[in-house]
Amino acid sequence: MGWQTMIPYKWVAGHSYRTRVWAVRTDASGEWWLGAIIDDTLGTEAIIGSIRVPIGRGRLSGHITTWTEWYGAEVATCNQLPISVVFFGPPRANGGTVYAGSPRNWFGRGLGRSSLSTYEEWARQRNGWGN
Repeated sequence: MGWQTMIPYKWVAGHSYRTRVWAVRTDASGEWWLGAIIDDTLGTEAIIGSIRVPIGRGRLSGHITTWTEWYGAEVATCNQLPISVVFFGPPRANGGTVYAGSPRNWFGRGLGRSSLSTYEEWARQRNGWGN
């Protein structure tokens, strides 16, 4: 089981992004982590929030789950979904010296046309082939 923080963020098509998390303090309830989104295209970093992980949960692992979803207006058919192409790189730590390795792709149950590809350590998800 994982932990998540959901916030609105104004993504810009064509920009490269990274997420950054780091432990900031520990109290009797657990370890507090801070999260940020880095826009590598602009060279900016935005703090998106903090999260408390209970004591005993452990640190980050080498496994990550990524996905893309449509959060726009409801459409009548999958063919009306706009195209999205997203590349996900592996989680990295310690200045890039530790990372999770190559992705393993898997399709969930959905009705839309999608494709998953692997390019070295990157996973590519393409969705919404109707437009």
